[in-house]
Amino acid sequence: MQQISSNIQAPLSIKTVGAALSATLVALYVACWLSVIFLPMLPLSHTWLSLFTAAWPMSIAGLAQGVLMNVVIAWIAGAVYVSTYNRTIRHRR
Repeated sequence: MQQISSNIQAPLSIKTVGAALSATLVALYVACWLSVIFLPMLPLSHTWLSLFTAAWPMSIAGLAQGVLMNVVIAWIAGAVYVSTYNRTIRHRR
């Protein structure tokens, strides 16, 4: 069995991290949106939904804008994270 050294750090891919963050943020946004639609009696905050859309958050337009904005923000965050991470591990080698 081959032993892999734990101190070797591979650079990250912006595509991989951007896609993973997009999927995560969209899943969280849709889960929050659905909980507000189907469980209106729960005392939930709509702040997360309102962060990503100027439309009424519980509307279909609000859902579409929110999903799109979450994807955009995830790719920006992914690009910043990967760039910083890859630069950091390059300097540590």
